[in-house]
Amino acid sequence: MIQTVDLFTGWTLFGGLVLGLGAITARWFILPRARRDAPEIQDGTWALGYARRRRAAKVGAVGAALTAVGMLSFFGRQLRDFRDPFVPWAEDAGLLLSTSWGTTWKVGLAGTVVLLIAMVLARRGSLIGWSIASVAALALAAFPAFTGHASGVEDGRTIALIADWLHVVAAGAWIGGLATVLYMSRLGGADEGGLADLVPPFSSVAIAAVAVLVVSGGYASWLHVGGLQGLVSTGYGRLLLGKLALVGVVLAIGARNNRVLTSRLDTEAGSVAMRRSATVELVVAQLVLLVTAVLVRTSPM
Repeated sequence: MIQTVDLFTGWTLFGGLVLGLGAITARWFILPRARRDAPEIQDGTWALGYARRRRAAKVGAVGAALTAVGMLSFFGRQLRDFRDPFVPWAEDAGLLLSTSWGTTWKVGLAGTVVLLIAMVLARRGSLIGWSIASVAALALAAFPAFTGHASGVEDGRTIALIADWLHVVAAGAWIGGLATVLYMSRLGGADEGGLADLVPPFSSVAIAAVAVLVVSGGYASWLHVGGLQGLVSTGYGRLLLGKLALVGVVLAIGARNNRVLTSRLDTEAGSVAMRRSATVELVVAQLVLLVTAVLVRTSPM
């Protein structure tokens, strides 16, 4: 039975990774393509672009902190499953850390610390900080693959791991990128044209990310379920159908935002409508993460 700790662990781990990847997506693929003629803010000391990069780094730092909480919770959950009631906790923990799983976890925790420090440096304007954070976030995106179902595939394990990694990266670019865009656009308590500036470059990134999600997710579904019969005859398959339904809702909202509301962003009413719709999109995406947390704890068999 899935327990609350499983949901908490999955949500913090996946949510943190998504935010971290969204921040670096914003830094390298959204902000450089935003309009450069935006006005300066506050007393004119900070240019708008610099302030937005600081905000993106703050999102990344929050993501790194969430990932750290998820990593620690993940270890606690694994230790609970690994626990031998006839030996001390410290002995069990040492044995767990000596396994291949433990090695993967230690590397992941170290990468999380590096990501957090790099995001703090990035928030101070360090380009090196952004570069290190990008490498760390992309590396951490492979953690779910090496500790999940993809690692147990016998035939085609490398492809399964790559597909899982791409799935996490694409989810971060889309959902994490959207969260970062919404946060960056609110400077000084108002839109100030922020959404009209940031949404168009984000939309092209989101379209590419969705394409990668569909391909990688489709491959993983085929790999673990095997066909339509597995979708309806196994608990894993039914959970996967639920996740796909929620993803469909998120896609529908995103498509409406792109096709209908983007053209209205130059008006105040259009910006308000976009912000509300994008917020709903993010809320439904959190439900997707929760279902994902259950899926990774459910056997595909």
